[in-house]
Amino acid sequence: MKLVRQRIESDRKTHARGPKTARIFRRFKTQLLLIVGCLGFVIWSGSQREAADATKPLRLVDPQQTSVLDRPSFRIGTFNIHSGKGQDGLTDLDRVAKWLTNFDFVALNEVRGATDYRQTQAAVLGKKLNMAALFAATERRWWHGHVGNGLLTKAQLTSWQVIPLVSTDNHKFRNAILTSIRHEDATVRILLTHLDTRRDRAAQLQAVIQLFLALDEPAILMGDLNTTAADPLLHSLLRTPGVTDALQAGISKSLPESRIDWIITRGLRCLDAGYENTDASDHPVVWTQLQFDSPLSSQSSTVPVTESIEKSKHD
Repeated sequence: MKLVRQRIESDRKTHARGPKTARIFRRFKTQLLLIVGCLGFVIWSGSQREAADATKPLRLVDPQQTSVLDRPSFRIGTFNIHSGKGQDGLTDLDRVAKWLTNFDFVALNEVRGATDYRQTQAAVLGKKLNMAALFAATERRWWHGHVGNGLLTKAQLTSWQVIPLVSTDNHKFRNAILTSIRHEDATVRILLTHLDTRRDRAAQLQAVIQLFLALDEPAILMGDLNTTAADPLLHSLLRTPGVTDALQAGISKSLPESRIDWIITRGLRCLDAGYENTDASDHPVVWTQLQFDSPLSSQSSTVPVTESIEKSKHD
């Protein structure tokens, strides 16, 4: 009986509100559902991954920090920074920067796009190290270049372009940055990349190897190739006349068979090298000190670079 009386009282109050109040309530519910639906769509849309626009020009941040290197040798490194996340799970770009001092050129992998004050992690690291910075997004998410490859340089860049690599996975996008630096009176061509770990890795590796061998000497291939020396494609490259594994040439101790971060050169001599595990990432810092072989090769490659680039896009 108590429940019946409560229901009668509730109905009485509802009827007391009148039809106008009921219409306002229904309209409010409709508008609220519409707002929630739109908000849900916006969140879903922003969270979707898509390939970054490879035709969008890359911007070199703080180019005034660069100059033509006039020393006999130069020091380069490659570091997959794991978006700045260290072994303790904390993101700390100051910790990353401590491992990147005294370099003339650094290739960066797993770099986040716009972060603090709408700067990329490459730009933030560049400011900390007084180096120019470049970022090439591999994917767009949340309406901006979300993650990709980058570089830091004290050496003057003479050119740079982004090269998209084949991707059959809609959630895995990869690219390479082809750039060149001035050292003394010569140009050093550098191809840096981060390859897939799964089904597209072999095709991507074949494409960057072809590009690397197509470049005029001196030339460098560097980055996280997600490939060990046991891989037939990489093994074949390292056996190619004139191709040098810079780390193997510069380090007397044995290197881990599981290493996947590489610096591979043509037309350059390795004076020193290092493979240093860090607390700033789940990857080591890999570096080498290089100087020109003598005499420098002035011969053009047998395969034009532009032709090789176009082929890699369509393979």
